[in-house]
Amino acid sequence: MGDRISVIVVNWNGLEFLPDCLSSLERQEYPADEIIVVDNGSRDGSADYVREHHPGAILVETGRNLGFAGGANAGIRQAHGDLIATINNDMVLSPQWIKQMVLAAGAYPAFGMIASTITFSSRPDIIASAGIEVRRDGVITDRLIGQAYGELAKQNPYEVFGPSAGAAVYRRKMLDDVGLFDESYFAYLEDADLAWRARLRGRRCLLIPNAFATHRYSATSGQESPFKSYHLARNRVRTIFKDMPAHSLVRHGPSILLYDMGAIAYALATHRVEIIRGRIDALREAPALLRTRTRIQRARKITNAEFERLLAAPAGLARNYGDRKWLNKLLVEPEPGLSRR
Repeated sequence: MGDRISVIVVNWNGLEFLPDCLSSLERQEYPADEIIVVDNGSRDGSADYVREHHPGAILVETGRNLGFAGGANAGIRQAHGDLIATINNDMVLSPQWIKQMVLAAGAYPAFGMIASTITFSSRPDIIASAGIEVRRDGVITDRLIGQAYGELAKQNPYEVFGPSAGAAVYRRKMLDDVGLFDESYFAYLEDADLAWRARLRGRRCLLIPNAFATHRYSATSGQESPFKSYHLARNRVRTIFKDMPAHSLVRHGPSILLYDMGAIAYALATHRVEIIRGRIDALREAPALLRTRTRIQRARKITNAEFERLLAAPAGLARNYGDRKWLNKLLVEPEPGLSRR
């Protein structure tokens, strides 16, 4: 079908999830040209399991936990494909996933990123992500989360801001131009940062609605864990600081600050200090972030007006936390939540 595809599975102590994930890859109607499992220093026997039960996979052992960003980059550097698929270890792909993504890449050569639909493993009829969106208040979230998948599955491919890296395809040529995941993020929003940098370079993302995977949401770190909350807070500030054009920062600065003030108030009321600490740690990095920002913005190819059209309307802090409570009731643990992977 044309382009070679390398599939990268990033794993850390995910022995519980690897059998289903790797089996779903090996049952694909259109097989991957290579499957690369990056093991981030697991201590649960994951590497031995891959060697024994999936000898056709290429095992990359980093020796330590590099997070999703560093692990994915380690796999990308080993990959030979024209297309690079990144897969979470707790993802199970539908049998036609690779075929549909490769066909889409061939049919839509103008798109550097291909997003698939992700549903909850405990509720495969409910969307967990249909690509990601960036709102004018800087909130980065999964599109259509909590909505029924049936209607989306009938739709034709259409453009979105970016893909969730938990089940995405990137063109090698685009990565050569834009760069890889920012490894300093470690985990959470690294896919949004990569997509944002790509959009600034004029690269586009296509959602393939009927290419879907099921996901055990936040199975590795825990949905409401301090670890996840800290990294989401820190990486939100980092991403806005680096990637938001000056025109948009000025225009939407009040709504960005309002959201963060609301998040800090929530953190104080619920004693979630990691939400505040993440923001403070990002602000401490301001000199280094400014240097990175200068490089990214100088490389930008789209106009202010073109970027503004990529942004979605804010939902508001109350709506965000209200949606989280609603979704918690809808789903069975450990999959509640609204926030990113």
